[in-house]
Amino acid sequence: MSAKELFVILDDFEQQTRQNHLKSLADLSNKKGKPALTGHNFAFSYSGDAMRELDSYVPFSKSLRHWVDSFGRLNINYSEAELTLDLLDRKGKYQNGFCHGPVPAFYDQNLWVPAKVNFTSNAKPDQMGSGYDGINTLFHEGGHAAHFANVKMNAPCFSQEFAPTSMAYAETQSMFCDSLLTDADWLKQYAINASGDAVPDDIIKKMVYCRQPFKAYGERSILVVPYFERALYQLTDDELTPENITNLARNMEKNILGLECSPRPLLAIPHLLSDESACSYQGYLLAHMAVYQTRAYFTEKFGYLTDNPEIGPLLAKHYWHKGNHISHSQTIESLTGEKFCAKHLADACNLSAEDAWLYEQKKITSLNTRTRAKISPLNATIKIVDGQSTICDNTLSDEEMCRQFECYVNEKYGC
Repeated sequence: MSAKELFVILDDFEQQTRQNHLKSLADLSNKKGKPALTGHNFAFSYSGDAMRELDSYVPFSKSLRHWVDSFGRLNINYSEAELTLDLLDRKGKYQNGFCHGPVPAFYDQNLWVPAKVNFTSNAKPDQMGSGYDGINTLFHEGGHAAHFANVKMNAPCFSQEFAPTSMAYAETQSMFCDSLLTDADWLKQYAINASGDAVPDDIIKKMVYCRQPFKAYGERSILVVPYFERALYQLTDDELTPENITNLARNMEKNILGLECSPRPLLAIPHLLSDESACSYQGYLLAHMAVYQTRAYFTEKFGYLTDNPEIGPLLAKHYWHKGNHISHSQTIESLTGEKFCAKHLADACNLSAEDAWLYEQKKITSLNTRTRAKISPLNATIKIVDGQSTICDNTLSDEEMCRQFECYVNEKYGC
């Protein structure tokens, strides 16, 4: 995709979400005063306490079971892959979840070579909010692993994270999976406290009302990076002064984010400082666009996403099997019959909190009219480690692995 083609898409999204985003800023300023829009106050000013209330319903000890059960009901098959998961934080561990496949999946003549995939999270089970964050990372990296384990081409080059695999293509797979965690019907099925009670509707409602007004801001926080990078790399050598670059960053934050200074200043974003990551940040936003296009297609076709056993095979067929042999846009069009576009993400960003909650209520109501899918085997050899120590594996069964993991986390962290 050329820069010109890219910015046609980015400009379209920017224009579609600008008005709603600026209204959200104005509403926050009117409610809490202009200091709420300063860089050091902004994130706190619009955050609520709904996630604190959710905490007891999503303990990290249950995260492995939720991943196995949820992906199993989606009928996601790992095609005999060998998975190693390192999920708990410890001193010296890399401070970011990631997925890496040291052995790519491919057909060697007619012989299937299953993938070996490692992925991590940095959960602190005794810390408030770690349960939901840890599950989110597990679903995200588990989505990457499902993708790379299911490339069914005749050479390993089609199933790896380096070029020509694009960030947008790779992140679509992981972000689709973690997007399920915000669905009200997923939360009602899986967010269960120690007494066996499902998370109450009013907590889900608070989450929606907290998140929705600034959904456009979240996406525009990604959008600002490629706009800044394009302008930065068009400067001449004589124009590359600290003052000019700082002013350019501030002006871009003001134009795209509507803030005098971003809570996450542009020049603090690591992708700008690493040559292999430069000019790639838009991939996250393109992936979000693809995720919402995919979600819209499945919702229109089936009426729901959570625990839908039709979804795994369709993702495998249209998004995973051919790997980077085809482009990101071609995978989207293969599944949805629609060209890649920003419309579905923009529409989601522009929903009012009231309309977003009504949409979530319909998901909850729909649980009464559908039969819950059975859990299909993930078809993978799974080992859970903590550094050099093995916590458990699924040699006996997935159920026994999940039970041992829960015991380990509860005993080690007392929660």
